[in-house]
Amino acid sequence: MNRKLRALGLTFFAALVFGAFAAQAAQATYSFTAEKQPVFLTGEQTTQNVFTTTEGTVKCNTAVFEGTSEELEAEEQKIQPHYSNCTAFGLSAHVNATGCYYTFTTPTVDLGNGERTGAPPHLVCPEEGKITITPTLFGFSVCTSEIEEQTPTEGHVIYKNTGGTGKEMDIEVESTVEGIHYKATGGACGEGGGATNTDGTYTGSVTLRGYEDGEPHDAAHQVGITVS
Repeated sequence: MNRKLRALGLTFFAALVFGAFAAQAAQATYSFTAEKQPVFLTGEQTTQNVFTTTEGTVKCNTAVFEGTSEELEAEEQKIQPHYSNCTAFGLSAHVNATGCYYTFTTPTVDLGNGERTGAPPHLVCPEEGKITITPTLFGFSVCTSEIEEQTPTEGHVIYKNTGGTGKEMDIEVESTVEGIHYKATGGACGEGGGATNTDGTYTGSVTLRGYEDGEPHDAAHQVGITVS
């Protein structure tokens, strides 16, 4: 009986050790890497980036993302958005990031098929800065929605290395962010009175490429970037 119990105990211990190693592999730490530094990062949406509230959606035909990396390997990356040609809640709209940027942290989970996932990005803004969404009618503002600095805890980002080899390597970044806090002034933007809503979502994908900083951003000056 004792031998059986000892054998059972060893089997259980081995299962715990194997499970610990498997969990460690699944929760690996990755880095944003570049072939050289500094590197200028630029991205364009590959699927439309959409901010959604109970009042409707905010979409922009043009969404450009920019950043600079000073490290060959980094655990986080700042990316500043620029939105134009937008509509919000069925009206033409201006979306102004006012110096705010997204901070992406490296993924921790390998999904297979070259995809890795991690936490949603932080929204970081300068003092008194915020992302403002201003729908207009006949050129006049009808309301405003504001998204202030925050760290969403719901959602995820999926990263996938694409584009080829060497300097042609780029990263596809697919974001799903939920529970975004925002304030609306009423009208088409939603409930006003300074109340903070917490039901915003942001979805969309961007292809991020690297270029030699200060050089023309063309194929001849591209720098390979990966999440690895």
